[in-house]
Amino acid sequence: MCKEFELKEALKEAKSQMSGTVTGNIGELVALFYDHFFGLFDDPDLASVATAAIINDLLSERCEVAVPVLQVA
Repeated sequence: MCKEFELKEALKEAKSQMSGTVTGNIGELVALFYDHFFGLFDDPDLASVATAAIINDLLSERCEVAVPVLQVA
């Protein structure tokens, strides 16, 4: 099984297991995900990528951020 497939499946599984509200700060959340993915893959680079992907996904789903539009003259 290739690592890309494993990563996609792990992200899907981690996301499906999350429910409710997480208390704490973003650093603690990143550390929890990194530890989970490092234990799963035993690869620090892959654990970092998986952690970044799940955090980005969560932020894009949960946050509505107003992005200012810059006008260049």
